[in-house]
Amino acid sequence: MKKLALLIVAVAFLQIGLKAQDSQLIKVGIGVNSNATPIEASYERGVKKDFLGVKNLTLGLGVYGSYYGYNKDGWSFSYAIIGARALVHYPIFEKLEAYAGFMLGYDKATITYSGPLGDLTASGGGFQWNGVGGLRYVFNDHWGVYAEANYSSTSGASGTAESIGVAYKF
Repeated sequence: MKKLALLIVAVAFLQIGLKAQDSQLIKVGIGVNSNATPIEASYERGVKKDFLGVKNLTLGLGVYGSYYGYNKDGWSFSYAIIGARALVHYPIFEKLEAYAGFMLGYDKATITYSGPLGDLTASGGGFQWNGVGGLRYVFNDHWGVYAEANYSSTSGASGTAESIGVAYKF
């Protein structure tokens, strides 16, 4: 937990220390899972236009969080992740952009069983990295929708995940 706090503080100081050269983006969405509906939220701030000398390539830094859980037949499962993300955005068309990057974060999964055999609980988690890729379509200067996929280094709890949602740019 101490490492997670240090990670969040480092991202906050990095955000404060860099002058924003682009707008800020908030995304809220739902994921795909056979047992439950994950919810996710992220905040991102554009920090460098024409990143790496590539015209219109923008570097964004931010934070991400996701949670899902379910109860079924005496079983209860929950999974949460929080992390810092770095993404590069590139416009494909006037209203469509592609983005990709990575996340360093901390996740935790807990499973419990309550039934004839008694009560059992197990949990695990730790630091992980994720690769992220997505598309965002904008309707106007502020609102848009996105579709995103990621691959997690902890294939047991999360593996690959897909999500869709709304985006607000300010």
